[in-house]
Amino acid sequence: MTPFTRRTLAFAAAGTAALALAGCGQGSGTGASDSGTGAPSGAGAGDARKGSAAAGDLKVGGAWIPEPANPATAAGYLSVRNSGDRDDALVGAETSAAATTEVHTTATSDSGAKTMEEVERAPVPAGGELVLESGSYHLMLMELPEDLSAGDTVTLTLHFDSGTDVDVDAPVLARS
Repeated sequence: MTPFTRRTLAFAAAGTAALALAGCGQGSGTGASDSGTGAPSGAGAGDARKGSAAAGDLKVGGAWIPEPANPATAAGYLSVRNSGDRDDALVGAETSAAATTEVHTTATSDSGAKTMEEVERAPVPAGGELVLESGSYHLMLMELPEDLSAGDTVTLTLHFDSGTDVDVDAPVLARS
C-alpha cells in the first residue's frame, strides 16, 4: 500500500467517524435516572409528535429519529420508564429500516474527544428511567437501505433483559 493510499484511507475513516458522531450528538447526559414519576420524562418525551408504547412495567415515550445528516446511519432517541420493582435493561433493538441496530453510549476519551461505543445493556432501574438522548445512551441505525426523511415513521423493536419486547413507532423529525 502506498503512502498516498494509506493517507486516503485514514482520511476516509476519519470522515466516516465524524459523520457517525454527528448522528449521535454532543450532549453529556448519563442516560439512567430515578425520576419518581410515572411517565417517561426524557428529552422531548412530552412532544405529541413522538412515539410511545408500553408492555408490562415498561413505558416508552418520546421516541424519534432526527433526520439523518449521513444517509447511511441514523440515531434513535427515546425514554423508558420502569414502574416495576425489579431492575431491567435494554439489551438490543431492531428495525426493518436498517441492516443493523445497536445500543450505543457516548464516552469521553482521555484526550477529551467524544467517542461512541456499542454496549450490551443499558440499565432501566426499578422505579426509574433510562433516557436515550444525544451524548448519552442512544440507538444507532446503520446501513440504511433507503434514505430517511422528515415525515417518515420507523418501527423500532426494543428488547429487554426481562424478555419483554416493546414495538414503538418513531417518527423521523427535522433537526431543529
